[in-house]
Formats: sequence, structure tokens, C-alpha cells
Amino acid sequence: MNKNHIKLIACAIVATSALSACSDSSKTVTKSYRSIDCEQMLSTEQMASLTPSSSCGFLSVPEIHAIYGEPASEKNIEIAVVKLASTSSSKKSDPVVYLEGGPGGSAIASISRIARSATFLDERDVYLVDQRGTGYSRPALFCTEYSGEAGTPDELRACKARLEGLGANLNAYNSIHNAMDFIQLRKSLGIPEWNIYGISYGTRLATTIIRENNEGIRSVILDGVFPIEVNGLSDTSWSNYESLNQILINCNNSTDCSAIEFYNTVESILARMHNAGMIEESRVFIQNLINFSAEPTITDYLSAVNADISSYALILEEDESESGSENIFYNAMGLSTVCAEEYYFLGQSVLNDNSEGWSEAAQITINGMYHMGFDDISCEAWDVAGANDIEKQAVSSNLPVLILNGTNDTQTPVAWGNLVAQNLTNSQSATNPRGGHGQLFADEACFEELASAFIKNPNHIVDQSCVLDIPAVSYDPLDN
Repeated sequence: MNKNHIKLIACAIVATSALSACSDSSKTVTKSYRSIDCEQMLSTEQMASLTPSSSCGFLSVPEIHAIYGEPASEKNIEIAVVKLASTSSSKKSDPVVYLEGGPGGSAIASISRIARSATFLDERDVYLVDQRGTGYSRPALFCTEYSGEAGTPDELRACKARLEGLGANLNAYNSIHNAMDFIQLRKSLGIPEWNIYGISYGTRLATTIIRENNEGIRSVILDGVFPIEVNGLSDTSWSNYESLNQILINCNNSTDCSAIEFYNTVESILARMHNAGMIEESRVFIQNLINFSAEPTITDYLSAVNADISSYALILEEDESESGSENIFYNAMGLSTVCAEEYYFLGQSVLNDNSEGWSEAAQITINGMYHMGFDDISCEAWDVAGANDIEKQAVSSNLPVLILNGTNDTQTPVAWGNLVAQNLTNSQSATNPRGGHGQLFADEACFEELASAFIKNPNHIVDQSCVLDIPAVSYDPLDN
């Protein structure tokens, strides 16, 4: 049990679903925001995406906010902010604030795709905020000690020691302090009311903000929902089983794909790989299947590996549309958040077992898979303090919320969105039959229309008739 839980008892503020962190946001210093010339912050490519009248700045916040009865730290950090100005001459006064995923992603790195879309900019300014520890915020926390998603325990300990030697308190880089930054930002900018859009981890952050202080929130869009009550480490396997089961459904939707034969082939490959001692390699195979889950080429990949299990390591093409040095994954911030909020609650799942029908070999493979290098071994090495128990409790609210799901979302399944909706009494959900992880800014006009309609009238039921025109995924060659 986390020691902070004892301090929570002394708090007198009650959120809609649980005790809040008891921060005194009424003492926010409104002069904590300073504007800068965007050229001092952004790359040349990012400058080209700015709309007229856009602006940039830094919000100064305590590295540790005053929560759980403890005072704020004297040390401040800076949060990077870009206001992407609306292209409308009669824009609305309530902007949208964009919450990036990860944790550890940079919101400002998404500036070009937000600028290309008219979903929000048609009528509203959009605030792109690099969460603490990411992007242009100061400090930006990432590990140079290794490349790729995962480092060894020794590399992680070396990274942590280096960052702490530079003065970073890694216990401060998590959802509660992240949420307090956004609460302070709205007040510091003098914005009476705004709309929140969160994707992936950004949905978890959004619900944390709602829990701590829902003042000034007009509406919320949750795109690819990562629920607070789901464990981001131990429930990764649940998501993977859900993806494999969806692959079999997609196969059944196809003319020349038999789900039974597909399943038997997967199980045969796994058995052969395990007999050859290729346990880790079998995880790469399953991950590649999941990555191909909405693509007709999945059947070619399966056939190739079935013919030769050594061909499992197919190199997948990466999307270079948002590439560049500014699109770094800030793994130190990600580790600090996940290890505080998930590692200390391993096994405390609210989800029922969904591994039924998969063999022991499949379960050994899948139960050892993790997302983005976040696993228990890494968290043991990273060694940050555990979060308060409130960080595993569902959040309730009657704010207007639109939940966007993708049937083929391999990271945050539809069921997770449905789980969160149970506690959001004024929510409505829309599921894209072809959708992957994140529905907005993915070239799906129907869902951009749904988001636009919702944000215009958040308390009205959106017309989802366009969803009925979207066909389910199949693996037929022409289905792309």
C-alpha cells in the first residue's frame, strides 16, 4: 500500500468518483505564462504549419504541485505551449486543448496533422501542449543510453542516475502533476472555458483532469481510451488477445480466409517456435500479426512464416509523415508515469480473462508481451515511487463526452471505451468498423464530421448514420 494513501484521508475535497489530490488551485499565479517568438521554439518545418496569428509560450509550474497535503516545490519547470490559431474570422471563444498519447509523446510534434485538419481549426483555436518532460518543455526527459523502445536494466539505471544528477525529480513526472499543469494553464491564460481532446494516454490524462478539477471544461473527446482502472502493464495481454480474436473475425469477413484454418496455423507456428526454443521470437511473430491486423497482407505474412518459421522477423514499413528529430519518444517521462501508476498495481485488473481458446504456448507468448518497453523488469530498474491508490479508481462525471473507438484498435480495444462510458453519464460512443488506434486525423471523414458536430453541440446526440456506410475489415485483396 502506498504511503500517500494515509495522507489522502486528511483531505476534505471530494471529486465526483473519488477523493481528489486536494490541490489548492485557487492560488494559481496568473502571471506564470510568458509569450515567446515561435521561431525561438519551433523547427522550420513546424513554423511552416502555423496559421496566421498563432503564438507560442512557456507556462512556469512547480515541479511538484501542492497535492495530498504536501506543499509545492520551490523548483519550477516550464511547459511548452503552441496556440494554433483558428482560420475562422468568427471563431468561438472556447478553444480545444490537445492531449498527446504515450505517455512520452510530444503534442507539438503533431502540429502539421492538426493544421491539415479542419476538424477543430474551422471554428476554434487549438492549444498544443508538450506535457511535462516531453518535447520543447523544460526539462525534456529521454534516455540517450539506449535506442529503440526498451533498454536493459543497467541502461535504465544509468539513464535515471544521469537525469537525477541533472536535477530532475522523476517522481514528479506522472498523471496527477501533468493534470495540474493543464488546470493551471487554462487559468493562467484567462480562458473561461475550453474543450479537451485526448488520444490514447491523453484520454487517461483527460479523465485525471476531470477528476481533479472539472471547472472550465465545456466538452471532452476521448479517442482510443486508456482507462485509469485498467492496468497498463498486466492488461497488455488482454488487449493482445482481443486483437487476435478480432483478426479471426476479420478473416471470417473475407471470401478466401477461414478463421479455423487461420487459428490452427497460428497455433502450429507457435508450437514449432516453442519447440525450437524461440519464445522471444514468437512474441515478435504475434506482434507482427497484430500490426497487420487490418491489412490483407496478413495472410501472406502468415503463409510465409508457416512455410519457414525463421521468416517471422519481417521488417514493417514505418510511417514517415510525422518523422524528424522533434518527434522523439520521451521514454523517461513515459517510464516515470507508467511505473508509478501501473507497476505498483500489477494484477489488480477489472477485466475478465479473455484467453479462452488459446493454447498454453500461445498464452506463454502473449502473457510475456508488453507495450513500448514498459514492463515490470524495467520498472524495477526505474524505481520511482508508487502512485496513490486513487490512480486505479474509475472516474465518474456528467460532463458531455464523445468516446471514439476503432474495431481494429490493437492498443486500446473497444471494450475499454465501453468500460469508461459506464461512469460517464453524459457520454456517447461511436465505433469505426475499420478504425485502428485513434479515429481523428486518420483520413476518415465520417469521424471528423462526428467530432465537429459534437463540439458544436456537446449535449446533443450526434448523427452516426455515416458510420453505417463504413464496411468491416476483410482480408480480400481489394479491401484496402
